[in-house]
Amino acid sequence: MHPGGFVRVSGDRLRLVEADGSPYYFCGANCYYLLTRAADPATRHECTAVLDDAAAAGITVLRTWAFADGEQWSALQTRPGVYEERTFQALDWVIAEAGWRGLRLLLNLTNYWKDYGGMRQYVQWAYQARGQQPPIDGSGQVAAEPFYTDPDCQRMFKANMAAVVRRVNSLTGVRYSDDPAILAWGLANEPRGDRACTVVPFWADAMARHLKSLDPHHLVTLDVEGFLGPSTPDEAARSNPYNCAGSGCDFAADCGSPAIDFACAHMYPDLWLPQADDQERLHFALCWVDCHVALARRLGKPLVLSEWGKQRSVGGEAAATGGSPRAAFYAQVLGRSVQHMQAGGLAGTAVWMMAAPSYPDHDRFTVYLSSRQPGGSSVAGGGGGSQAGPAPQPRPGERTAAVIRQHAATVAMLNGRPEIANGQMPYLAQPLVSGPSAGSIGGAGLGSGGAAPHHHLPLPAVGGGHGQVVHSGSGGRGRFCYCYCCCPQM
Repeated sequence: MHPGGFVRVSGDRLRLVEADGSPYYFCGANCYYLLTRAADPATRHECTAVLDDAAAAGITVLRTWAFADGEQWSALQTRPGVYEERTFQALDWVIAEAGWRGLRLLLNLTNYWKDYGGMRQYVQWAYQARGQQPPIDGSGQVAAEPFYTDPDCQRMFKANMAAVVRRVNSLTGVRYSDDPAILAWGLANEPRGDRACTVVPFWADAMARHLKSLDPHHLVTLDVEGFLGPSTPDEAARSNPYNCAGSGCDFAADCGSPAIDFACAHMYPDLWLPQADDQERLHFALCWVDCHVALARRLGKPLVLSEWGKQRSVGGEAAATGGSPRAAFYAQVLGRSVQHMQAGGLAGTAVWMMAAPSYPDHDRFTVYLSSRQPGGSSVAGGGGGSQAGPAPQPRPGERTAAVIRQHAATVAMLNGRPEIANGQMPYLAQPLVSGPSAGSIGGAGLGSGGAAPHHHLPLPAVGGGHGQVVHSGSGGRGRFCYCYCCCPQM
């Protein structure tokens, strides 16, 4: 069981705090597979590795799934209200092991996408129980949208929430609702709704209130992608990566319920801006973070960047020499995150995704924080033998992993010494300055200590003021203008 108490929102609504009122910022990571792979003895070692590596790296929060619906491998809920005890015991194990390591979990309860069942499985169950064919969406899958309003879907989902939060851990004897190893419940992963963007906010408010009636101790959030909608038309026009009108997402409305304790946003510039270069994607990313922190402050909620990442370059980070665009991107975004933590508004980040050394990098987003290669050899090398072999090469992503570890150390310092300011962060190679160097994205190398040189602009002032703007000199918005408030859409 986690040694701390329940995390809560601060009185000024800008931060998360521990039970004793001390600040709680976090450096986190995603590992969606903990539940299902822990349920299989053949793959549980990949969960142990993630928990060990996270704790060793200074990661303090892991975001993962607390659902697996339908007839599938390691399913949790095989039919409505019917649970596989072996898989529930695996979730018991994940929570207990996380708590014993001082980690906390952000547990999502369902998914908009078809993976692991989620909303579409509830729709299929509801329609089949009525002898009806479920509606099909444009991609040929069971549609998710009926989930939000179908009475049978909502009855089943409420029953599932009750079964999960009231579960008594078979290893610790502690009810989930009483376990501080759980940071928060996420109602759903990346929910999308109707074009009017009204169904998700209504559903989220009702479900958040119901969940709080079952579990008054834990924070509740809605894990949205963060696309901006009709409630903030100016920000939507300036900050969305593309025309998101058909997504059914409206960040401010979706997260606006008083029963939602903190807002979430995701960020994938590589996927959302496929034609952009690395500099443009970085510009977008920093604007995206700034915009969502400002909107969350307007809502009176801290923000968590709960899913984000950059794909590694094929053959890029695998080389022992040369620049690391992904590490440089991470350094910039995490540096900006620290600024927002200090100013109030950002509670934490969770990179997509962290995995065990033996788990494949399916989408090039995976970060490996282990110090050991899949075969068991140490990345650092240097055994005690008298005859030294060839120097080991860094594994793919090691530069990025170094940036994450150093960010985790910075966040730990913020939690213990909130007065740290003025750019004196352990992973910064130099103090904060007024703007980025033109070559900071494409070729920012790492020094011998693993620090990535990078620079930051001042934050936008609270209350609608603008941050410092660096223009290109051509009369238009410069590539490194980070003021989301006044820049035209990219």
